[in-house]
Amino acid sequence: MVMTVGNRLDKNNELMSKDLELWMCNPVECIKELISNPAFREHMMYAPECVYGAKDGGEESRIFDEMWMAEWWWKLQEMLPPGTCISGIILFSDKTKLSQFSGNKTAWPMYLTIGNISKDIYHQPSAHATVLIGYLPVSKLTCFTDDTRSLAGYSGKEGVDMVCADGFIRRVFPILAAYIADFPEQCLVACCKENRCPRCLPHWMIIGTGGIHLPSRRTGCAQATSPSRLLSPHTDIFASFTPDLLHQLHKGVFKDHLVSWCTKIVGAEELDRRFKAMNAFAGLRHLKKGISTVLQWTGREHKEMQRLFLGVLVGAVSTKVLTVVKALINFIYYAQLQLHTTRTLDAMQADLNTFHAHKQVFVDLDIREHFNIPKIHSLQHYVDGIRHLCSTDGYITESPERLHIDFAHFAKKAYRASNRRNYTEQMTLWLQRQEAIALCSVYIQWYHKEQNSASDESDTDSSDSEDNMGSPSGMPRVIRIYRLLHGAQNIIPTLANFLKLHFKSSPAPGIYDHFDISTQISLILPRNRYLSDQPRSSHVRAIPPVPAKSRSAAKPAVFDTVLVIEDPSQYDPSSEMTSPRPAQIRVIFKLPPQFGTYSHPLTYIE
Repeated sequence: MVMTVGNRLDKNNELMSKDLELWMCNPVECIKELISNPAFREHMMYAPECVYGAKDGGEESRIFDEMWMAEWWWKLQEMLPPGTCISGIILFSDKTKLSQFSGNKTAWPMYLTIGNISKDIYHQPSAHATVLIGYLPVSKLTCFTDDTRSLAGYSGKEGVDMVCADGFIRRVFPILAAYIADFPEQCLVACCKENRCPRCLPHWMIIGTGGIHLPSRRTGCAQATSPSRLLSPHTDIFASFTPDLLHQLHKGVFKDHLVSWCTKIVGAEELDRRFKAMNAFAGLRHLKKGISTVLQWTGREHKEMQRLFLGVLVGAVSTKVLTVVKALINFIYYAQLQLHTTRTLDAMQADLNTFHAHKQVFVDLDIREHFNIPKIHSLQHYVDGIRHLCSTDGYITESPERLHIDFAHFAKKAYRASNRRNYTEQMTLWLQRQEAIALCSVYIQWYHKEQNSASDESDTDSSDSEDNMGSPSGMPRVIRIYRLLHGAQNIIPTLANFLKLHFKSSPAPGIYDHFDISTQISLILPRNRYLSDQPRSSHVRAIPPVPAKSRSAAKPAVFDTVLVIEDPSQYDPSSEMTSPRPAQIRVIFKLPPQFGTYSHPLTYIE
């Protein structure tokens, strides 16, 4: 129980107080459990690293990816005794509603993970690398008692001996590195107004001005009642606030500000007309109803609109406005990279400088009077924040939201297992039982994995192929149908030339030969370390028109445009003479066995 003293007086002229339930785990014990879990042994680091990429212009480019590559870890490691290990604590918090439609039941869960574990692992709810450490009291607190103090404070000052996943015992210093929360919660923790910055101390008249070095909020909060004074001396709570891609960039700077400014210039009807006129293409969403009628946007829809927005504005606004729009969208795309180098950070800062240098155009057009907007101000903290804690994909605010919904151990499913009375206590008991089952399951999986790896070598996965044709659509069709529905007028002579080149004894194709066709093909793209470590695919479609049937309306044909390399053996990306040429996919099919055996699907292009 935590006693909270308010600022209101009761009938006896004394300050009113209220006892609140605070359900929590000892965070140090949670860190011990995470850092000693053998399932994370291959994904755990105990010391900082400096990683450099290929030389660019004679200089090596430093890479910022995982937390152990961040400047924060290096600076802090120099302040601690030699041989010690830092456990960078990452906290997530997100207030959520538990009841549906009525009841007004809410919970404020707090999640914890450590930066020693790879971000790809602790973002997976099924990996159990992020643990629930407590439920904060849901109340409008006005002040706190003076005897409140942190349980983890002493471990951050003196360190704790912990058994690590590799079997070694290390002196570990659990220190708060990152606090992931939306903007209102950041301001609540920083004890500042929501029209101010929780990281620094800008004057309200220059909050939207770029290129100005502002003092850290830590230097001005020595006398404030801030949680930072309760933590380890190595913790800077204000520098631990991470960028919020969803609320600051996608929803804030882009949708709430940039789109609304451009809508005032172009007009809502004209902007909708331009979105409707955009051609449909694989990977791009066709907003066939425009954007003015959409009442509720998701983060995915914001990203889809960003891909189209610059092209929609061409010809509708001046070059100066396009310069600002391009700079902001480039900045947003750079901010989403999963791996940064000094070169990408320099380009990111250059785009931000371009925005501030040309944003005056919106004032000249009477769209804005000033740019003193907290979300605009937050842009200047992104580059320093990435250097401080590495790439932003490790600290996305969608993580606690996914934990609410997907992870069976957390808030909403636990609430539904209760009888809705004293639900916090029941949720805690339910979670203890579920965590015990999860730990047992993880141990069994790890044990069998160790046994299998000791006896057998795992087979190499060769599922990644250059292309993957979808299932044949319906019965095999004859070539004359392709010529009619797909517009493939020259498919017979083109196929005959292909067969002469690869199968000299193959019979000549005719208009009544049957072929299995597919409406799309998946192309496996090369891995891009800046975007994802996982293989990516791109879908190419060749769909004939579908006539109206019953209550279903007719659907037009979809034949995607691609870039084709005519002769791969002579292709040179730096030469214009061998550059790919555009083509339209008309038919995707497999070669029938009577003509020969070919390992890949074929496409007819025009």
